Amino acid sequence: MVDLGNVHVLSGNYRQAEARFAEVKRRAPNAPGGYVKMAEAEMAQGKWDRAATELEQALRVDPRADAVAAMLAQAYVRTRQPAKAVALAEARIARDPKGAFAHNLLGEIRLSQREFKTAEGSFRKAVELQPLWQVPHNNLATALLVQGKKDEAIGELEAAVKANPDNMGAYLTIAAIYIQGKDYKKAIESYERALARKPDLWVANNDMAFLLAESGGDLDKALSLAQKALAQRPEDAPVLDTAGWVYFKKGDTAKAIEYLERGRDKVPGDPGLNYHLGMAYLKAGKKEQAKDCLKKALASGREFQGKEDAERALGAL
Repeated sequence: MVDLGNVHVLSGNYRQAEARFAEVKRRAPNAPGGYVKMAEAEMAQGKWDRAATELEQALRVDPRADAVAAMLAQAYVRTRQPAKAVALAEARIARDPKGAFAHNLLGEIRLSQREFKTAEGSFRKAVELQPLWQVPHNNLATALLVQGKKDEAIGELEAAVKANPDNMGAYLTIAAIYIQGKDYKKAIESYERALARKPDLWVANNDMAFLLAESGGDLDKALSLAQKALAQRPEDAPVLDTAGWVYFKKGDTAKAIEYLERGRDKVPGDPGLNYHLGMAYLKAGKKEQAKDCLKKALASGREFQGKEDAERALGAL
């Protein structure tokens, strides 16, 4: 039932898709899946208010679903209800003050409203709680850069590394800051410093592999690093994404699609994954599937590396 609904979404037959997902909801009213799929169909049509209604119901039946909370916050922001998004994130923090996800989510909402200082505080808290999760490092780098704090931030982080050379979180944030400034050579150096201390640090292996692939670096080395990360995190969406993108850059489209589809199935709304999968589908001659993925990536309303390429590719289809 869900698969057929997905096919209808891919084909732009939204009425049929909604009918299928409505049946999923009827059969399993206490499971979030049907509501989430219906929300995705609404989002694909730009109906963010209706998507929010579906996601609210999904969150009622599964209050712990972080991915659903992130989608709902995005829907609130897109419908110009940032106060609701903030309240959603703050309520999750109140329930679990040590949950890095909610602090990062609050930071992303604040960042979208250009509240850079408060966003910075939320990202710092998320990094403190979960230092090996790359997302808040990247977000913190963005918040610092838009405030013109690049040198200050790097100086602060280098001092942290000097005090504790095994502070992996500091290396990762330094790399993220350099990536935001497109200084890929220095970002790679920071990952190498981390890996010199901890060779099995999967997040550094993964992110360095992605950066090498994205910046025209050594693809054989990128694949080796990606495989190390896969060995430790074979089901993590960012790791599957990196592996797929490295294979894409190496020209192995079939392998790329295999890994990218697995990653996309875990986080269907991720714009970067949808962009990468769309490009792989395009290279494989699957134009309709490529178009759907690229549309989803651009409709997310979120920034992602390669956004301009996605726009050009979609415009040419």
